[in-house]
Amino acid sequence: YQCDSLGVDPQLSECLLQMATQCASAHKIPAETTSVILIAHGSENNPASAEAAMLQRDRLERIGKFQSVTTAFLEQEPTIADALNTAK
Repeated sequence: YQCDSLGVDPQLSECLLQMATQCASAHKIPAETTSVILIAHGSENNPASAEAAMLQRDRLERIGKFQSVTTAFLEQEPTIADALNTAK
């Protein structure tokens, strides 16, 4: 039996939501003014990592709790530096 990738697990977005909310609260920053960057490995050879990260990004965006939710990757565009430069 082969399990689905962790990145597509429907419960991952709830975990990410909770982590980002707790982080914003710990720094006394309202969630609605917080920009979240989801960082994934990414790969030019296999789009699955980026697709999973973008799936989670879309789920968090639909919740609408944060000012913005974007993705960044270690091995493909957009890079972490790109995401930090464009974060609201």
